[in-house]
Amino acid sequence: MGNFKHSIFGYEPVSVTNKLNSIENEFSREFNGLCQEKDNLIQQRERLMKEIEELKQQISIRADLKDNIAERLVDAYLKDSLNYLAEMKLVEKSEGELAGKISEREMVLLKLQAEKVKMKNDISELILSYRSMLERLEEGD
Repeated sequence: MGNFKHSIFGYEPVSVTNKLNSIENEFSREFNGLCQEKDNLIQQRERLMKEIEELKQQISIRADLKDNIAERLVDAYLKDSLNYLAEMKLVEKSEGELAGKISEREMVLLKLQAEKVKMKNDISELILSYRSMLERLEEGD
């Protein structure tokens, strides 16, 4: 067993009591240490749970921010796309109007060219007519 001293009736009671007190003291110290460690672990767990909740809140805020940014980007993209389509329609309309104006101007140009040819012919005829008159006048002099 232990280091108990012997007496007439077996082990000496003082020695046994001292050993039991020593064991009880050691057990109390170990128990108190374990209780302290348990309390520390409980506090650490509570601190970590609080930290987890704070991190969850931060993640939630960042997720909301990310969703907000994504929504704004999509909205901006759609708005720009609609603006682009509207501009393209305006460009197409302008191109159509310009094509119409060009066609009108080409028609006017063709008419002017025809008038020029007609005027040139008229002037040539007039010149011929004057020449023939001058020749008759010169012959008659």
